[in-house]
Amino acid sequence: MTKKFNSVVAIHKKRLKIAERRTLRHAEETEAAREEMLKSHGDEYDIVVTYGGPFNVIHWMKLRELKKTEINE
Repeated sequence: MTKKFNSVVAIHKKRLKIAERRTLRHAEETEAAREEMLKSHGDEYDIVVTYGGPFNVIHWMKLRELKKTEINE
């Protein structure tokens, strides 16, 4: 059985460059890392959290291009 993990990634919004990436096992650690990254990186970065698997940059770029109303359809 493979173990699941969570990813937290900070991506610069304009340069689309990953500034920081963390891989964690527990939800509590993941949320703490997300809060820490939000404080340290500020509004210039998107903080992306994936639960139960790796971060997929292509999927993130597709979601980023959607209008906000399209996500919930």
